[in-house]
Amino acid sequence: MSGKFVELASTTAFKKGIPKLRINYTPHPITDRPAEICRKFLQGNDPHTGKPLLDEIVEAITKPLSGEERKSGVDPWR
Repeated sequence: MSGKFVELASTTAFKKGIPKLRINYTPHPITDRPAEICRKFLQGNDPHTGKPLLDEIVEAITKPLSGEERKSGVDPWR
């Protein structure tokens, strides 16, 4: 995985007014990979944090937002 993806995602979220956007990363490349490889990626670790990727995704979409995460200049659902 390229550290450039981490930088790009964080910078873009900040510029869009969502500085604490929860972002997860898959190993790269993922484009044009067979489903079995993509499944292995999901069953593996986030290459940025080293934590189980699927656990991080579930936590990111189910854990309530913190006060800091609620602060933004843009409504992300518009």
